[in-house]
Amino acid sequence: AALEINYYAVTLRPGDMLLMCSDGLHGVVEQDRIEAILRDGEPGQPLEQKCHELIEAARFEPRGAMVQAIFSMSSSVDAFFAT
Repeated sequence: AALEINYYAVTLRPGDMLLMCSDGLHGVVEQDRIEAILRDGEPGQPLEQKCHELIEAARFEPRGAMVQAIFSMSSSVDAFFAT
């Protein structure tokens, strides 16, 4: 089968977060829960701590599997990603 790549260009504002993760996270933890973990927390909370919280949320789900996540906090205006 031929490789098919979807790509998107999005505009991010300074302070926006970008999450790239495996299906061990987005296929297991509900989107509302992921958003709450990213949105909530103390002001200035390190991204590493949010990442640990997401991984812990996935580990305690019955369908939990291998979880990989990459966070980025935007300081530029454009980001490109592929799925």
